Amino acid sequence: MKLLDKKVLIPVAVLAVVAIATISFQIGKNVSESTDREELLENIHILQVEERDAAIVKRVSQQMEDIAYQQKAISDKQRDRAEEQSKLAIQMRDKAEAESQAARQAEDQAKQYAREAEKSAREAESQRAIAISHQKMAEEQRDQANYAKSITDTLSFRILGRTLGNLSITQHETGNGEIADLLAYTSWYYLNKYKGNTYLSESFKALSLAVDAKKSSFMHKRGAVTTLLPMADGRCIAVSDYGEIELIKSVGAAGQVLFHDNMFDFRDACIEKNNVYALSAHGQLVIISLTGLLKKAKIVNLQSDSYIKIVKVNERTLLLAGRKSMCWYNVNNGSKSKPMDLSKPLSAIIKHNKTISLFYADGSYAEMDVAGNITPKKPLTKGVVTAAYYDTASGCLYLGYKNGDIGVINKYQRNIITLSAHISQVSSVVALGNILVSSAYDKTVAIWNMSMVPYPSGMTFAEEINTAKVKQVKQVDKKGTSTEWLTPVEYKFEGWPLVLSRISPTEVLIGTSNGMVQKMNISVPVLSNSLKNKLHRNFTSEEWNHYVGTNVPFVKFK
Repeated sequence: MKLLDKKVLIPVAVLAVVAIATISFQIGKNVSESTDREELLENIHILQVEERDAAIVKRVSQQMEDIAYQQKAISDKQRDRAEEQSKLAIQMRDKAEAESQAARQAEDQAKQYAREAEKSAREAESQRAIAISHQKMAEEQRDQANYAKSITDTLSFRILGRTLGNLSITQHETGNGEIADLLAYTSWYYLNKYKGNTYLSESFKALSLAVDAKKSSFMHKRGAVTTLLPMADGRCIAVSDYGEIELIKSVGAAGQVLFHDNMFDFRDACIEKNNVYALSAHGQLVIISLTGLLKKAKIVNLQSDSYIKIVKVNERTLLLAGRKSMCWYNVNNGSKSKPMDLSKPLSAIIKHNKTISLFYADGSYAEMDVAGNITPKKPLTKGVVTAAYYDTASGCLYLGYKNGDIGVINKYQRNIITLSAHISQVSSVVALGNILVSSAYDKTVAIWNMSMVPYPSGMTFAEEINTAKVKQVKQVDKKGTSTEWLTPVEYKFEGWPLVLSRISPTEVLIGTSNGMVQKMNISVPVLSNSLKNKLHRNFTSEEWNHYVGTNVPFVKFK
């Protein structure tokens, strides 16, 4: 049955009413003309019946309309449900296709395995070889798994060593010295046992604090310490840019002033025949006696220049080098040569073997023999050299640059590595065996264990210093190189550390711009042995569980 529209039903009813009214009017008019009253009444009755029928049709239409809206709502719900079922069907289809594809792949793989199995069955001897190969592979995988576990354990214990070092420093700062000592030794123990870098800052500083490995003295006038001259009897001569020459009998105690005149700006000094020769930047050589033979200081005036270095050429001759000139001084008779002007300013100078290396401020390089003949050479490395040190044991030349890097040149003049050490100009460099110490104007001193540093060639430090030319570079995975091998121990100072001096195979002197002379032991083996002898007890079980960990086997050190 077709539903009547509501908009159609309303005009029909209105028309019906109008029609009834019109007919009623016509009937009323015709009453006067017709005498058949019964026929008129019958017509009115018919019209009234039709009017009632129209009202009924209207109500039915409204009910049908409401039913239609309800059916539409039901239809919408069924459509949404159909869409959901369609999506679910698509997902199920995709899943079925994926499973079908996986099944096909599994079937293909199974077929491949079946073919291999058939081939193995036909070739019994080959199958035996394959079985042996698989056995070896399994053993290798087992070994690899054990190795991987070993690596994981190693890294975990190295991290533990670093963490314990930090804990030791914290305990030392809070005054808990006994626990700090135990933590410092445990830190070194795990790094050493698991072949980690024992020159990590955290562990090294913890050891140094535990054994009080640093002692300091100060110049009387607090001038910037520019040169430190250790003597065989353990004493030390320190000179400053404030005209001070002091004898330090024991670092940690006050020194003895041998000479002071602030008109001099000492930049370098040396000891020869029991005399101290101090070179002032303004062009004076001040000579004082350590034995009292000279009653007062002797002053030798030089050509005006900015003097930077004294180079001992031989037992009787000193080379006094300025930025733009140099001259020779005879310590036997006190004579000096005519000054020799340089073609360009120097930035550093050093003597190694029978060669004097001249590093210029523009980055160029030359070599000079003991007779003063200068030969320009190709620069050993790129950059302006501001500090140089020659290590007689290894034959290496250590060069500090203006940009803060340090280059290591072996005895064959091959640059084996450039270290990114500082963020400002390097002021001094010194080597003690495999340990390199550098200072810079960023107010830091860095300590490097050269045997731990990874080299681009893949060789060890011992191999590097004895190799003239690298024929084939080994493949080195730099991405996998841990930063523990690339980061030195770093100490911050209040003033600029201007000069470093080796006083023993394990100790170095540091002179700073605020007048401090500090002695530092930089040998981890010495520090760890000293600390072990200092320990009075072991951890208690509670202390071990608290600081080291409940999952780490307990270790006794005493």
